Amino acid sequence: MAGRLFIWKTKKTMAIKVLVAENDELLTLVLKNYLSGHGYEVYIAYNGEAAWKLFNKIKFDICLLDIMMPILDGYALATKIRAINKQLPIIYLSGMIATDDIIKGLETGADDYMTKPYNYAELVLRMEVFLKRAARTSGKIYTFGKYVLDTEKYLLTTGDLRVGLPMKEVKILSVLAKNIRTTVSRENIIQEVWNKSEGKIERPLHIFIHRIRKHLRADPRVEIETIRNVGYRLQVFDGIN
Repeated sequence: MAGRLFIWKTKKTMAIKVLVAENDELLTLVLKNYLSGHGYEVYIAYNGEAAWKLFNKIKFDICLLDIMMPILDGYALATKIRAINKQLPIIYLSGMIATDDIIKGLETGADDYMTKPYNYAELVLRMEVFLKRAARTSGKIYTFGKYVLDTEKYLLTTGDLRVGLPMKEVKILSVLAKNIRTTVSRENIIQEVWNKSEGKIERPLHIFIHRIRKHLRADPRVEIETIRNVGYRLQVFDGIN
């Protein structure tokens, strides 16, 4: 099982390529049938190492990763993928439901986290949201303080420093940047980035904001303020060196 790779191809031209890394064979076959029925080209690996080898051979459009896999777990796999591709959508499909597990998953660069058992129709809808955003070519440039955010290249620059950001961080920062010096509610950010109501997303949003703040340390004039019980505001202060 450890070294087996399976490929199912649909007849659809230019089908979207999906990497599914999951060690539960029965669950994987059900998922494969569902995704194939929706026109996706599905590539499957039953452990993280096999998935990594596939990733280096094929240009995928989206990755669906389990966490508890042999040889190389989902956290490590996502970290390796993110090191070379900041834009590729990654969704965890995991039986680990603790808040700390979800936070760790997002901290490794995943765009979303679904707990098992999940709804297949909802999974496809989430995939489509991320795929549409990843396919957009009409990027915008936002400038604030010393920073320049290029939403097409998923790039944050300041001076000689260039930082590639995952799609979720780009989306959140762009929402704040286009509303600079204006408070944006948590609900509005969640609707624009996740396209869903607050609920379980509120805690992960805090994690993403924390990660974005780390990228903004080079310019003391730039700050993401937390507006208690409301949301966040990207602020640029004048007269600070």
